[in-house]
Amino acid sequence: MRQPSLIKHVPPAEDALAPPGLAARLHHRIARHVPVSPFQAVGVPTVSFSFDDAPVSAATTGAALMEEHDARATFYVAGGLLGVQDLHWRVIGGEDVVDLHARGHEIGCHSHSHVRADSMTGDRIEADILRNRDVLKTLEPSLPLENFAYPFGHANLTWKLRLRRHFRSSRGIWPDVNQGRTDAQYLNAVPLIDRELDEGGIDRAFDRAARGGGWVIFYSHDVAARPSDYGCSPGLLRHALRAAGRFGLRVETVSNALARMSGRISCLWLMLIPLA
Repeated sequence: MRQPSLIKHVPPAEDALAPPGLAARLHHRIARHVPVSPFQAVGVPTVSFSFDDAPVSAATTGAALMEEHDARATFYVAGGLLGVQDLHWRVIGGEDVVDLHARGHEIGCHSHSHVRADSMTGDRIEADILRNRDVLKTLEPSLPLENFAYPFGHANLTWKLRLRRHFRSSRGIWPDVNQGRTDAQYLNAVPLIDRELDEGGIDRAFDRAARGGGWVIFYSHDVAARPSDYGCSPGLLRHALRAAGRFGLRVETVSNALARMSGRISCLWLMLIPLA
């Protein structure tokens, strides 16, 4: 039986990027279905909260709510955006990255230039990744920087193969629970975004994870009473944190949750795929 959708079906935000072309969509589809770092997402039902781009409100209101529930989040940071004011929010500065790390939150990578996967290929990918690591390590040398999130959620096989050289995981935005055989270089993530998810969707995701020992990863951006089309309200975040307890889910950063996942599967045939 087909499982009910976790999210609401809404049109793209008015200022969303133009969709990728046919070839890029095909490469993304292939990337979703060809594993390069497979493992078994099984065990204690778990939820991770992540914030992309790290708007100031995520680092203040969002982090404070997490800490009220004795939990920590993963903040995926693009070094080229630090301190930038865009249409929707101001991005945190370097001192905020250091502060979040000191408070126990995880800092992840989100590329340096924050471009979609179909806009960058080959050696440029790796150079951009390394530049972002250098920027963040300059701020705080002790940052582990183990995990990555695809800008705009868009992936392709070339990116996946490059990323596994540097990161334990890479997260997309396919709205489903990570359960059973899962690719660490394309983790599913559910939008904790008011216009796309309601309390019922959160509960359905948690119920699915609780029944099968799965891992829910939420992603969002700003946290505000009137969030952008890409963010969540404090009320929705608070509901998710409280519901995690009701459904018996452990709340962990992406790094800590991934460290507990067992049964990594070898995929030797991938050695035959040339690294683009």
